[in-house]
Amino acid sequence: MAKKGMELPMNIIAIAIIVILVLTLVILFATGMLTKLFKGTQQVSEAITPEELTAFKVGCQQACFTAQQLVKSKEEWQNSEYCTKNIMNGSSKLYCYNVTTCTKTISTGELGPRNCTS
Repeated sequence: MAKKGMELPMNIIAIAIIVILVLTLVILFATGMLTKLFKGTQQVSEAITPEELTAFKVGCQQACFTAQQLVKSKEEWQNSEYCTKNIMNGSSKLYCYNVTTCTKTISTGELGPRNCTS
């Protein structure tokens, strides 16, 4: 008889733990935190910080200035640091011509961001 008295509290404790775990998973799933729990760590390490983006933009402005001073043809423009410099933002690349507008007039016309990819 003393044994049955000890089984009841152990069963209640075990059931309470299971219920708490299930409720926690339901709440995480309902709020969308479950996917963030498993994918969030990877995305945080891959995303660029605001400071990195600012530094990248400054570097792009310098690359633009250099290209404006030195480039004499469309091929040189496409190979310039302005058109080739990039930073990884998650799973995609962000290029200078995406964050800074830069133009250069040469004898055959005006070069700009659209000329980097063509």
